[in-house]
Amino acid sequence: MRQRLAGITMTLSAGAFSVIRFGAFELDAVNGELRKAGVSLKIHPQPLKVLLLLAEHAGQAVAREEIQRCLWGDNTFVDFERGINFCVNQIRATLGDDAEKPQYIETLPRRGYRFIAPVTKDSAPDSPALEDGIPELQTDRAPRETGAVPHSRMLTPTKKRNYFLAAFGLLMAIAAVVGWSWHAQRIVTPIRSLAVLPLANLSGNPSQDYFADGMTEALITELGKVSALRVISRQSTTQYKGAKKSVPEIARELNVGAVVEGSVLLDGDRVRVSVQLVQAVPERHLWAESYDRQRRDVLALDGEVARTVAKEIKITLTPDEETRLARTRTVNPAASEAYLRGRYFLDRRTKADIDEGLAAMQQAIELDSSFAPAYAGLSEAYLALGLYEPASRAERVAKAEAASRKALELDESLSAAHYTLAAIRGGAWDWSGAEVEYRRAIELNPSNASAHIWYSDLLLILGRMNEAEVQARQAEELDPISLAIYGAVTAHLYYARRYSELIERCQGWVKRNPNMEWNYHQCLGAAYLQMGRREEAVTEFQEALKSSTMYEHTATELANALAVAGKREEAWKVLGRVQNVPWRTFGAALVHAGLGEKDEAFHSLQKAIELRAPLVILLKVDPLFDSLRRDSRFQNLLHRMNLP
Repeated sequence: MRQRLAGITMTLSAGAFSVIRFGAFELDAVNGELRKAGVSLKIHPQPLKVLLLLAEHAGQAVAREEIQRCLWGDNTFVDFERGINFCVNQIRATLGDDAEKPQYIETLPRRGYRFIAPVTKDSAPDSPALEDGIPELQTDRAPRETGAVPHSRMLTPTKKRNYFLAAFGLLMAIAAVVGWSWHAQRIVTPIRSLAVLPLANLSGNPSQDYFADGMTEALITELGKVSALRVISRQSTTQYKGAKKSVPEIARELNVGAVVEGSVLLDGDRVRVSVQLVQAVPERHLWAESYDRQRRDVLALDGEVARTVAKEIKITLTPDEETRLARTRTVNPAASEAYLRGRYFLDRRTKADIDEGLAAMQQAIELDSSFAPAYAGLSEAYLALGLYEPASRAERVAKAEAASRKALELDESLSAAHYTLAAIRGGAWDWSGAEVEYRRAIELNPSNASAHIWYSDLLLILGRMNEAEVQARQAEELDPISLAIYGAVTAHLYYARRYSELIERCQGWVKRNPNMEWNYHQCLGAAYLQMGRREEAVTEFQEALKSSTMYEHTATELANALAVAGKREEAWKVLGRVQNVPWRTFGAALVHAGLGEKDEAFHSLQKAIELRAPLVILLKVDPLFDSLRRDSRFQNLLHRMNLP
């Protein structure tokens, strides 16, 4: 039996139910709703499909392959492991379930999941019989051998006409139903998500790639200001530059309803931009346009395109969005090109590229001192360089803050300037100030993946785990290819004490980036240690240390694992190899905590806070310090870091 669930066709078993109840929840399969105490809960369609599949088979093991078929079918090639994990995690977050102590969904390692809560099911009402109200057309027949027709069953001309009209009416009704069904399939599903593919550089000169790439990012930024639209991050769409994949393939991989694609051609002081909007399923062109502008007006063009795209996909802009997208300003052509070049290099993320990006942003500001986006880019460059240059970090951060404030002084609506300022305030342990800036950044650009993931880190530090997960998952939806975001979401599972899920994510992590195998071993070590598998944890940390690109971090965790395993001398020997003083101080706190030496652990933590050692800000949520939490001194440490 097939049911329509929130506009998505689902194949259910023959004994389908209209409502499934469990605990305080009820799952309405007909209307596609999950309710708690009668109140509708927000949940995405795919997790809802998985929940219905599991609840329909309550008490039974449902293989991950079966969930894959339910969501994508057999012939769809996506990273379904990550997709399934996301669905189950969102279901658990919505139900308030715990993977370690589940009330509703039990994880069956390497197999699948089982719905373990008692359920009651209301059967779907039977469809009315088709023949109800339809005239009887079949007549009794006389015996074949005579061929006679009883007189009472003979059709008079009037009866024939009535039966003919009835039959004709029935056929017309059937035709109308079939026609409506065909028409319904032609109705375009509202598009609420899209990806902007890299605009092609038609100049034939590779040195102008920066211009096309910068235009692409600027268009993504403008579209991201539309709150009703989810716009995929440029980091996840860059992989399709020059790719031969079809629009439906790309849309399926990025989980979007449409794509924007096009080209850029520089010709003297003119720029020609061609853009088209393509619906994914069914694939069809919704809109196309070419623009011929002077180079000084090119940045204003992105807002115009964004407004047109919103109109074409039937999205109503809020008054604030209309104002922001309509805002135009003439920019020195050389300044705008310097800015686009700066964005091109900043997105490449290497030290050399960031240096190039910084120089380009400075040049843009020299050419146009009132160009706000260049100040926001400058702030981002200074922050990134601070990570590469620890010795000059304080100086870099001070310059980044000045640039962010200047950008907002010129244009308060710049999401990028708000989230860089939020990061700076977070680094100063001004948690409330950082939260204000993150929320404003997301309000101005709901598709800003960086703002979402950085805000999730802040919420994690504050111990607001459910809120942190929501922000992290939104970041992952907006930038599904990002290894950094995937890693952040994975780390959140550790601090949430969801170790079985953490192990699953670790396996996905190393598949996505085999060069990060050391991180895989460190991830397993962290999970095993908290699960009481001490010797296995030590082995995994030792393996990670062989190739770790974050030696101090891995060494301090190995030292802690050795201490927990009772190997005191080995623990101090490993920590002795750490030369960085803040890291070594934090590591000493870990070793003392692992050995059960509370006084020494608190003393080391006090010093680590004074030195602002890395990871000490996670003290409130780090499982490695669970043995110290009931001591009154622990709250004093949190107070020193302004943590609630």
